[in-house]
Amino acid sequence: KISEHLTPEVRTVLNVPGALASRDGRGGTAPGAVAVQLAEVKADVAAQHAWADAKK
Repeated sequence: KISEHLTPEVRTVLNVPGALASRDGRGGTAPGAVAVQLAEVKADVAAQHAWADAKK
């Protein structure tokens, strides 16, 4: 039996996009969190390239 608490309104947010968007902490899957992580990785890679180039 499905719970009576699982109303149509509740089900509108219980979906994959809603689940991803709700994870907005560090390391989360929300678009904003992913954008922050991507920016951090790009900065780290750029720093590593600069370090490697300086060692040539």
